[in-house]
Amino acid sequence: ATAANPTANPSSTTTYTVTKTTTANGCTDTDDVVVTVNTTSPTADAGSDDVSKGIRVFREMLDSSDKFHFYRNFTPEDYARVLNNAACLVGNSSSFIREGAFLGKPAVIVGDRQYDREHGGNISFARYKADSILKNLNKQIKNKVFPKSSLFGSGNAGELIAKELSSLKLQVKR
Repeated sequence: ATAANPTANPSSTTTYTVTKTTTANGCTDTDDVVVTVNTTSPTADAGSDDVSKGIRVFREMLDSSDKFHFYRNFTPEDYARVLNNAACLVGNSSSFIREGAFLGKPAVIVGDRQYDREHGGNISFARYKADSILKNLNKQIKNKVFPKSSLFGSGNAGELIAKELSSLKLQVKR
């Protein structure tokens, strides 16, 4: 298909070949684009058992040729890398609101759990309907990146806390 701004919504990791043709001279250039689909297990919030079950049912429906990756959990460092390398964050995680804003990552928050929370400009809210999620996902992917936000801090909270603690005059009573 020919499109000025192509979109892709694979249900599993897919490699697409994109070809650009310069009309003035007929030269072409091609490149492969990999759209990676990852999922993680939910945290222990209310309703997480239902979400986990839904993920398991979905995983069991896939055949072995599908390139869909499931992760139970990540180390904090790996999770930060996954967020930072994602084209768009989709779900209802508060980390999409907080860390996503700091990283300038587009995010689609599904459902109303996070609706009244303060959030940065990187957030788009979707209903629990596939068409609403897809519409918001396409909009956010077109945005690519948002300005990084310090709405929830500048990433140096540990240093600030350590500085304050080191200035305290503590007395040990025995």
